[in-house]
Amino acid sequence: MSEQRPEGRGWWRRNASALIAVLVLSVATVGITSAREWSDYFSGRPTQAVTAQPGETATLDGSTFRLADVREEAFGEGVVGEALPAGTKAIVVSIDVDAEEGGALPAGCLVSLDETGGSHGDRTWDDASLAPVEIPMSEDAVGYCASDAAGPYTLEVPFIIPENADGALTVSVLVAESVPRFVQLRLPE
Repeated sequence: MSEQRPEGRGWWRRNASALIAVLVLSVATVGITSAREWSDYFSGRPTQAVTAQPGETATLDGSTFRLADVREEAFGEGVVGEALPAGTKAIVVSIDVDAEEGGALPAGCLVSLDETGGSHGDRTWDDASLAPVEIPMSEDAVGYCASDAAGPYTLEVPFIIPENADGALTVSVLVAESVPRFVQLRLPE
């Protein structure tokens, strides 16, 4: 004799509404939390480059930046401090900084040199103004984004890089108030 089960709704059917609600709320919670984390991550990092080719000007929040000169420094007589490490060279990048009409000069910045597409992978170097080697600078240039500048100026930043750097070089200028946007000036090849 077979025993028959009473007709009725099973557990899955009785709890379908609650299960769907839990699923929807779980997905929404993960989505909102992830979106917030990714937004915070990208808004606090330089992710949106304002790029200028050699000879062009990049504009960032009322300030303009133009690559003025790139020179390699040869060391010999008159070098102050320690010598450059073997296999490296010193270059000095000059950037003209000005304010657009109605704009303002940047109140401080960080400058780095980036290499992309080279045989050694992507690399970045920070400015070498505090290096033990004293790299000659122009008398009328400044070595930092001057927050008290009254007018346009030339920013000169030294870098010590490997002699084997063979990728495309760009100078990145990061102004804290403009992040996630930043200036990227391509150096001539």
